[in-house]
Amino acid sequence: MASGLPDLDIVAAHSFGNAGAKKNSLYIPPTKTVTIQTKTGPIQQEVSNFQLVEFQDNFTTDYNATQVFGRMDPIVNYKGTTRKITLGIRTSNEVTTRAINTKMKKLQYPVYESAPSGITNALAIQRPPLVYVTFGSLIHGLAGDGTPLLCALKGFSNSPRVGLTPLDSPLVVFGSEATEITFTETTFRFDFIPLHDRTPAFTGDVPAWVGGNL
Repeated sequence: MASGLPDLDIVAAHSFGNAGAKKNSLYIPPTKTVTIQTKTGPIQQEVSNFQLVEFQDNFTTDYNATQVFGRMDPIVNYKGTTRKITLGIRTSNEVTTRAINTKMKKLQYPVYESAPSGITNALAIQRPPLVYVTFGSLIHGLAGDGTPLLCALKGFSNSPRVGLTPLDSPLVVFGSEATEITFTETTFRFDFIPLHDRTPAFTGDVPAWVGGNL
């Protein structure tokens, strides 16, 4: 069963290209292989791992407008163009849900400078929480599809589905030492601010686009 979706790959910038990349990254394939019990024995089947429920690629062109006496139209000075990407996915796979929660919570925090032994709450920030994101033709670097796009993490949200029927209510397991709650379905939302490796723009007397593939 092919989902038609690309892989989602989010790698911490501080680990990109080194030995820590796998540990400090979130990789979600569009499908997973599961084992299903049948009358003739167990069989393996490929099922959808997540669904795409939201995608926004917003460009905001900002001007400083000044209204002057006797002029109907304001005088506008261009300030800059900003971009924000919002991605929403939904999954019912417990392993995928746990991986997203575990990895993305950690990736919200920066890298600190080394501190003297015993000091853990007064550190100097070395690097902010930047990530490289790849998601097929929807999120990619200026070199084209499949290349990573450097982004600042603007936020991450986890919205489990909570219902009142046996099909969508959360599963609560009571143990001798702790209580575990799992949900039948969870929606995740990621907010990114792209930091392009070169400025998207036109240049020259006869302007030509030099900003790569957005």
